[in-house]
Amino acid sequence: MPPRREPAPEPTTLDMICQFNKLKPPKFQGGADPLKYEEWKRKLENLFEIMECPDRFKVALTTYQFEGEAEFWWGTVKPREGEDPITWDRLVELLNNKYYPQDVQRTKEIEFLSLKQGRMSVMEYAARFNELSIFAMHQVNTEERKMDHFEQGLRGDIKSVITGQTFTSFQDMYQRAVKVARVLEENGKETQILNLERKRREQFGQNPQSRTEKRSRSDYPPEKGKQPMSKASNNTPCQYCGRPHSGICLFREARCFECREKGHKRSECLKLAGNQDRAPFPAGPPRPPATGPSTQPTRGRPLAPGTVQRTRNNNKPQAGGRVFCLEAEEKDPRAIISGMLLVKPCLSQFYSMWALHTPL
Repeated sequence: MPPRREPAPEPTTLDMICQFNKLKPPKFQGGADPLKYEEWKRKLENLFEIMECPDRFKVALTTYQFEGEAEFWWGTVKPREGEDPITWDRLVELLNNKYYPQDVQRTKEIEFLSLKQGRMSVMEYAARFNELSIFAMHQVNTEERKMDHFEQGLRGDIKSVITGQTFTSFQDMYQRAVKVARVLEENGKETQILNLERKRREQFGQNPQSRTEKRSRSDYPPEKGKQPMSKASNNTPCQYCGRPHSGICLFREARCFECREKGHKRSECLKLAGNQDRAPFPAGPPRPPATGPSTQPTRGRPLAPGTVQRTRNNNKPQAGGRVFCLEAEEKDPRAIISGMLLVKPCLSQFYSMWALHTPL
């Protein structure tokens, strides 16, 4: 006859606490954040389910994890000596009233119902959705209702693809939404690249004249004290002057090649003439004062009577050039007559010539 097996002894509260501590349960310090309270309570219930813990031990194991403010609160509500022990359901009710009041529950439920994806990714939206769904469990108590709330909060372009498809679970809908979002993002990047290339082609077309006419500010002569920006050499000959150069064409703009100013050529530039060494001019005899009315000499051929001198742009007439001549004291055939002729206000030119004077 085999020996009878004696039933296992009933575990004590101390035995359950030792077994419970081996699972490293989380501590609870109280506070006003309902999310932390819900997270702690959910982890605690998962451990009770793994241990197959009876309800009569849950109160002792739960209150053993209290710290700080939660421990002080438990000291004010736990039953006194001679009172009936508190049950697990009663402890959950007291904890909910303290750390998850009805007003907070309603606020969190409204936040869950109004949750939208917005600028969040699908993964971030799903994490926030699951986090707030614990405050409205009656709204997501079935897979169908949970999928419906999740779909309503998706962004419009993703929702338009998801709507009309059939899913067996919330996880299937979530995986599909992640894939759709990735495809839409890739298509958006490709479209953006194509638009940039199209605008670049429109702005820098094949017509060289259009590129020349669209000059930037760096193409104009630099201001005083500023250095022009260096540009890459251009080997393409200019269509106006026939020479390769960068920037604007000075020949087309009628500018001086030396000082880059308008109104004269390089050979007439005062800056170029000022850099050359010149000998002082010999002083000639003073000219007799004019007896008649003063008139301003004109450049070129003399004007016909009754005509008015005008400039190229029909603006105010410019000042005419002045001619200086020197007379020799002796009528020497070998004498040299020298002087300076100002053709324009900015032009100085030397000239010399042999002159033969014969008596009248």
